[in-house]
Amino acid sequence: MSSGGNTTPVVLVSNRLPIGVSVDRGEVRVTMSAGGLATAVSSVHRAQRWQWLGTLGVSDHGAHDASVKEALRARGLSEIAVPPDEYADYYEGFANGVLWPLLHYFVDKVQLDSTQSWNAYRSVNDRFARAVAEAAPPASLVWVHDYQLFLVPERLRALRPDLRIGFFLHVPFPSHEVFRVLPWREELLRGVMGADLVGFHTESYGHHFAVTAAEVLGADIDHDELQWDGRSVRVGAFPISIDIERWRRGARTEQAAQRADELRASAAGRKIILGVDRLDYSKGIPRRLLAIERLLQRYPALAQEAQFVQVAVPSRENIEAYAEYRQSVDAIVGRINGTHGTPDRVPIHMLHKGLEFDELCALYAAADVMLVTPLRDGMNLVAMEYCATQRAPAGALVLSEFAGAADILSDAIRVNPYDIDEVADAIVSALTMSEAERDARMKRLVAAIEANPLDRWSGRFIDALLQHEPAATTVASAPDLATHDRIEWVLDLDGTLVSLADKPDRAIVDDELRALLRVLAATEGYRVHIVSGRPAEWLDAQLAGLDVTLYAEHGARSKARHGDAWSDHIQRDAGFKARARAIIADVAGDLESAFIEEKRWSIAWHYRRVRAEIVAERLGELRARLEQLASQDELAIIDGAKVLELRPRSVSKATTVSTISARCEGATLVVVGDDTTDESMFREAVRVAPTAVTIRVGNGRSAARFRLSDVRAVREYLRAAVVRRQGGAR
Repeated sequence: MSSGGNTTPVVLVSNRLPIGVSVDRGEVRVTMSAGGLATAVSSVHRAQRWQWLGTLGVSDHGAHDASVKEALRARGLSEIAVPPDEYADYYEGFANGVLWPLLHYFVDKVQLDSTQSWNAYRSVNDRFARAVAEAAPPASLVWVHDYQLFLVPERLRALRPDLRIGFFLHVPFPSHEVFRVLPWREELLRGVMGADLVGFHTESYGHHFAVTAAEVLGADIDHDELQWDGRSVRVGAFPISIDIERWRRGARTEQAAQRADELRASAAGRKIILGVDRLDYSKGIPRRLLAIERLLQRYPALAQEAQFVQVAVPSRENIEAYAEYRQSVDAIVGRINGTHGTPDRVPIHMLHKGLEFDELCALYAAADVMLVTPLRDGMNLVAMEYCATQRAPAGALVLSEFAGAADILSDAIRVNPYDIDEVADAIVSALTMSEAERDARMKRLVAAIEANPLDRWSGRFIDALLQHEPAATTVASAPDLATHDRIEWVLDLDGTLVSLADKPDRAIVDDELRALLRVLAATEGYRVHIVSGRPAEWLDAQLAGLDVTLYAEHGARSKARHGDAWSDHIQRDAGFKARARAIIADVAGDLESAFIEEKRWSIAWHYRRVRAEIVAERLGELRARLEQLASQDELAIIDGAKVLELRPRSVSKATTVSTISARCEGATLVVVGDDTTDESMFREAVRVAPTAVTIRVGNGRSAARFRLSDVRAVREYLRAAVVRRQGGAR
């Protein structure tokens, strides 16, 4: 479905509305912003009549509030008002004092002692969620933007479960080792995971997010989706672009062309080397200046043959770290100009201001070399803007490999911005490159931008959100079973009655659980079946003396009562285990934190302690190799909780449930489990007994009808069932 034909209402949510508001003599003046998000979405917002909610920053309209609101309403905009003090703590304190540096890998700049600003961040995100919940039409799409609003998706989902929610991060997402530094990491991740679709500019940012969700929250990675809290959350790359025609037209106006000629004339034959950045430490301006200094040390004549122009747009100057950053930049410029300048000429011209569109177009068009060398950047549209303004003979683009744009602009001269010698060499290459090569490279760069037009960016995201079908969510809690006369309790063990552990033998049946099972089994009308993947010997040792029926290895072996002998339900050899062991050793034998568990009728590879990104590299190959073996030998591959198990196809937890149901006609089946190995039990239970109660424990997509949060909740549920039954008996 194309978003152009989408009739579903869409609500956009961002920290700032895409406008500036001023009131002059009682007249409200509204000007549209020219930032990346505003440009990318505004045209669609107007054409489709989407709603857009956000703040106006720190503003005080006083008596003009009503007229301002009316001016916004006419444009489909709604202000979310935030008190100035709270906004400062939320925006400058937490969003830009904690999240911005962390997301850009500047861990040393993260303000970790930020309880007050964290509380403000939570409060403002709550304000946003409530405002959107009140404004959004029924069953509409909500598109939340950027790191200032990490918590909104989860809070909004709790208020309005009818909404389909998308979230887009416009900055990088770091590796999980970096994100885990945050004391608030789990709540922030849970906030984002409230969305149905989470978008990033590059696949690597999406990969980092998925691995972090797996490592910190325990979410399951399933190709481009995360299974979490009974829902499927899609993760995708949607690289933003520029309005290339706008920049082309801007550079070709008579005014811009004349101004570009003036700039070239003022350079007096020198090559113009340009940088245009916000004055932010993520942009790498000091290291760029050091590279220029290194270049001048090698080639002193360049001080007279080249003119370096750095436009540094002021940013967040009321934050101490940014004020110090500007001082350090100015100090480096002063040192270089003092060393390599002359009374009538300095090598570096520093402009501490933003430029009007026409002036910027002219400067791009006049520049022979463009330096875009951020230390880390979500996308960086400046690189694309420069390419759009070029005409033959074209200039050359030097681009940091750590900018998201590097994935698209592969014909730029790529550099590691931390390596000042490499940047210096790249500038030399750009200056000495033949005109023919510069033109050929620029044509390919422009073609890459044209292949990803801006007007399709928002449409692709909305289409993906429309097409994504979230997994059906089971209800929040399991039902009261007091009215059921006979109940057959079919219970998984690991992750259901006992918390999961790094190794299976560390997850033991504690005294509390043993006592609970003894009482449950002794309750009138109740019978207990433990259906586990564990070997028979382990179950004997852990559940000795309990009057429960045991099923080992997913039902391959069983015993009806304590003291009975185990019965085998498989009649075949187990030679496949040796072949499977050889495959596992070949594919993943070097992963020391993984291990093999061999049982009588199955073999399992456990990888709970292996990091998610490492497992992802091996799991696909291992599964494919084992599937070949399985197809040849009538075997089944079971994906469990961080375990891959191979066993004979003839026996499963599903067949076990079917057997139990056949023997217990008239009783209510209550089936409780926590992972994918238990899903077959849920489906089979409902098939053979439509009134069966199926309960999923914890997160993940599920066929179960009900849900309990964790092992503790399961135990409380069983205990309550005993108490209610005993109370009814009295």
